[in-house]
Amino acid sequence: MARRDILPPPLAQRKPHASQAPFAGESAYRETRNDPCIAKVVSLAFSPRRRWIASGSEDGTIKLWIAATGACVGRFEGHKYAVTALAYSADGRQIASGSEDGTIKLWNVATGACVGTFGGHKCAVTALAY
Repeated sequence: MARRDILPPPLAQRKPHASQAPFAGESAYRETRNDPCIAKVVSLAFSPRRRWIASGSEDGTIKLWIAATGACVGRFEGHKYAVTALAYSADGRQIASGSEDGTIKLWNVATGACVGTFGGHKCAVTALAY
């Protein structure tokens, strides 16, 4: 079996159903189906029910994926440097992210909004638990 046969189709070819998106509205996030993945992933977190995956990248972004299909359905931006730690809340409604910029951010998964930023760390945040 050739490698191309076992890899999922490119993001541009995937069309997840609108009901699968975890967001309330398009203005809260930027669709990334046509964006190439050019930054290395340095952190991952599964939602409590294992339906969604959040990935943190070197470019400071967080992408949300449908675990069953691998479709990228959203992107959060706000960190200046790599997102090195991620954790979902127990109810799956929020994601905490830690970064090399020394901040921890809380994100509302339904809206894509950053609901809080905690600074004061002099070094990278490399681990989180929610």
